[in-house]
Amino acid sequence: MSSNLEPVSTQKLIPNFENPRHLVVETTEEAIAALMSKMPRKILSLATDIVTYGLDPSSLPIVVADGDSYIALEGNRRVVALRLIHNPWLIELESPYLEAFEALHLKEAVPDEVLCIVVDERAEADHWIELRHTGENGGAGTVPWGSPEQNRFRKQRGSQTDAAMRFAEAMRTLFPDETQFLRDVDKVEAEVSTTLGRVIQNPERRAHFGFEQLDGVLYVRHNVEELLPLLERLFRDLASGTENATNLRDKSYLENYMDRMLNEVPHERSRLEKPIAVGEWAAAQVAIGTQTDEEATRGDGDGNGEGQPDGGEVESEDTIGGLSASRRKRNREELHIFQGISLKHMDLRTADVLKEAQKLYIDTSPNLCAVMLRVVLDLVSASFYSFRGRTNADNTEFKAKILSCANTIDPTCKEPSLARARVLIQSDGALSPKTMNGYVHAWNKSPLSKDIRELSAAYGPLLVKIDEYIRDNPRE
Repeated sequence: MSSNLEPVSTQKLIPNFENPRHLVVETTEEAIAALMSKMPRKILSLATDIVTYGLDPSSLPIVVADGDSYIALEGNRRVVALRLIHNPWLIELESPYLEAFEALHLKEAVPDEVLCIVVDERAEADHWIELRHTGENGGAGTVPWGSPEQNRFRKQRGSQTDAAMRFAEAMRTLFPDETQFLRDVDKVEAEVSTTLGRVIQNPERRAHFGFEQLDGVLYVRHNVEELLPLLERLFRDLASGTENATNLRDKSYLENYMDRMLNEVPHERSRLEKPIAVGEWAAAQVAIGTQTDEEATRGDGDGNGEGQPDGGEVESEDTIGGLSASRRKRNREELHIFQGISLKHMDLRTADVLKEAQKLYIDTSPNLCAVMLRVVLDLVSASFYSFRGRTNADNTEFKAKILSCANTIDPTCKEPSLARARVLIQSDGALSPKTMNGYVHAWNKSPLSKDIRELSAAYGPLLVKIDEYIRDNPRE
C-alpha cells in the first residue's frame, strides 16, 4: 500500500459521492445534503466538538486525490462538518441547524487544514474502512469500552461544558422521537452549553430535573415520560434566550428560576424504585417495545388474537439484561400536530408551513393548532392537485379534495394506515371535514386537545403517502 501523511486544505476536501451511508450522488452539495438529511444532530455535535477541541488526532481521514480535490474515503462526517463550519450556506439547512452552524462559523478555532492519509487508489483504503465500520472483527477492529471502563475514564472529567454535552446526549437517547425538543437541545448544546452546564451540574438542581450522577454516569430517577414537560421548558427557555447566561450566572436568580419550576417537578408516584442508567433505560425500552410488537403479532394479548383489546396499556414485569423494569407502555400523546412528519418532496412553501405549524404546542395553543391542521391539509391537497396537473383546486370543496387525494394514492381502499382518515372524511360527526372548516371559519368552534391529536394521527399517514407518491411518480 502506498500512502503519505499530508496536510490538505479544508476547502479541497470533498465527501465521497459513493458513501455507503447514502445513495450515489453527483455533486459535493448533494453528498453533504444526503448526510445531513440522515444524521443532522450528530454532524452538528461533531462540528461543535471540532470547534471546541479540534480534530481528533487519533483518527485521520483517508483521502484520494481527484484533480485539485481530495475525496474522503474515510472521515466523511468530519469533512461535511468542516465544510459546513466554513460555509454554513453551502446547502439549504433548516433554520435551527443553519443558526447553529453560523454560530460555529464565527468561532476562531476553525481548522483551515486537515492532516490526512493520502492513498493512490481507492482500493487501498478498503480494508481499513471495512475494519473500522464492521465491528470488533475478533479484536482486529475497534473494541468499545464497557460501563466500567467508561466510568473510570469519566472520573477525570467534570467541566460545565462536558456536563452539558453529556446531558444533551442523554436527551437524545431518552427522547429520540421528540423532533422540536431535540432541535432546542441541539441549539443549546451548540450555543450555550456552558449555561446549561451551570444549571444541571449542581447535584440538587440535577435531581430537580429527575437525574443523578454516579462515577460520571447519568441515572434516571423518574419515569422519563413524566420528565419531558419540565425538560422541554428548560431547553426551550435556553434556546429562545428567555433565560440567558447573564441572568443564570447570578446564583440567587438561578435559584429563583428553579423555584418557579417547582410545580412542574414530577410527582413522587413516578419515582423509580432505584435509579437506572440512561443507556440501560433506553436499551430496556427498545427491548420491551420489540417484545410487545412480537406479542401483538403473535396474538399474545388477552386471547383475542390481536394483542391488547383496547390498544391502550401493556403492563407486566420484565428483566432485560439484568435490569428489572416495569413494562408499562402507553400510546404517546403528540405534543405537536403531525409530529415527526416532514414533506421532502412537496413544494417548499407547503413543507415550510408544516414545519412552522409543528412548532406550536397542542395543549397550550389548541385553537391555532386546529386552524393550522386544517390549513396544512388544504395546502397539501391543493399542491397534490397541481402536481397531478389539475387546476380546479381552489374551487373544489375541502372534503372532496382530501378524499380525491386518498383515492389517488390508494385506489383500492386497502391501505390500512389510511383507514381512519377515510372514516373521518366520510363522517358528519365531531371530527368531520365540516368541523375542521369550523375551526377556521366559525367563532363557536372550540377544539379539544384530544380531538386535534386524533385528527393529526388519522391524517398524518395521508400526508406521508402523498409525499411518497410524489417521490415515486416524478413528473416528466
